[in-house]
Amino acid sequence: DYFCFLDSDDMLTTRSISSRIEFFEKNPKISFVDGEVEIIGDNVTGKIWEPVFKGNPYEELILISGSCFFGVTWMIRRKDHIEYKFRPELRNGEDLVFYLDILHQDREVEYDSVNEVVYKRFEVDKSASYNLSGLEHGYKKMLSILKDEHGVPARLLEASKKRVRMILFKSYLSRLHLINAFLILMKKI
Repeated sequence: DYFCFLDSDDMLTTRSISSRIEFFEKNPKISFVDGEVEIIGDNVTGKIWEPVFKGNPYEELILISGSCFFGVTWMIRRKDHIEYKFRPELRNGEDLVFYLDILHQDREVEYDSVNEVVYKRFEVDKSASYNLSGLEHGYKKMLSILKDEHGVPARLLEASKKRVRMILFKSYLSRLHLINAFLILMKKI
């Protein structure tokens, strides 16, 4: 009836599953339950990401607003009419596209979160989030899917492109890949 994911280098907390199932049982209209994420890594320990959004998250995900998405941290209530599948051609951004595909199939969904840490994310230099060229490819594929398959309105697609450009620019800049950062600003994604 419910499922969630766990990346191989991360951890769920002791109450991660039970607290969210309890929330689902008290809120039958909710389709996705998230929670706080503790970030642990080489340069950061104990930083907490907190979701701040409640409602239908489709536009929030398209805009990559950060209000409800931090990776594969959602627990999902299974619905019979939804096809749940990852796209095998994606190596980066596959989790974001997975959620977008679910929301494209069923626009009558609601997202909420519990007020506790449900996921511990370990960030090291070898993690997928540090593969910047892969990240760029994943975002480009996401934008193509939104345009060609989801039929996202042009104004929303343009806003998403601007957000992707800024994310990639800041990511390249933070890793001191100055030429790539500059090229991202000049490219049309």
